[in-house]
Amino acid sequence: MSSTLSPRPLGDMEKQDTSAATLQLPSRSQSMVQRDSTADDITVVDHMEKQEPDLVEAPGEPPFPKSLANSEYLVKWDGPDDPENPKNWSMLKRSYITAVAGLLVLNATFSSSAPSGVIGQLTERFHLVEETQVLTIALFVAGYCVGPLVWGPLSEQYGRKNPMLVAFFIYTLFQVAAALSPNTAALLVFRFIGGTFAASPLTTSGGIIADMWDAAARGKALAFFVLAPFAGPALGPIVGGYMNVGGASWHWLFWVLTFFAGFCFLLILFTIPETYA
Repeated sequence: MSSTLSPRPLGDMEKQDTSAATLQLPSRSQSMVQRDSTADDITVVDHMEKQEPDLVEAPGEPPFPKSLANSEYLVKWDGPDDPENPKNWSMLKRSYITAVAGLLVLNATFSSSAPSGVIGQLTERFHLVEETQVLTIALFVAGYCVGPLVWGPLSEQYGRKNPMLVAFFIYTLFQVAAALSPNTAALLVFRFIGGTFAASPLTTSGGIIADMWDAAARGKALAFFVLAPFAGPALGPIVGGYMNVGGASWHWLFWVLTFFAGFCFLLILFTIPETYA
């Protein structure tokens, strides 16, 4: 079968209703074109290029378009072989950070029991009864129960260093407040709040160890690290009792705790890098 196409006069084509016709170019880059009935040329009126959206990869999350990102992610190292990966730091650097992490825990647990060494002076000054004497220690330890509910999630959201900096700064301030306590109620409140902020290293230091040491070497690091939670409560009464026998005021015990906390704050600020990516 054959067919014959007969040419049509140009005038017949112009008589057709072609006020606006839209053509789509068959390519990846699409252009919308419009033909004007009063002109013989074709004018491009819009240009839309198909592009893949830029993707953002967040730690532990699937990639998503950057336009949907709620926050920016700063990744300082990439992959297990990156020198910036905490697990690839030198043995000396990781050992130092492990020692400081243990010292932070020692600080927190030391402060919990140290006032027992001067409990006689506290009883005389504030007229404490037996139940209230126990509260000077118990309320600080009770702060350990509240603090991890705050510091654990914060360390996963904002890293290890910044939450501990905030915690130790405020913890140091409340040690000052305890040293200047005017009455029993103030002393007990300051002890409880101080224990809440002192719980930060108890919650975060274990994460620092896990960030730096792989499973094969982590046991040796933890063997040293776990001494701190037990050494602190043992050393506290010894130091407090020695100060009491030496004639130092109970105020000085809390000043010593203040200096110890401030020293640890400076260690975190100037010598401890962020280990959580």
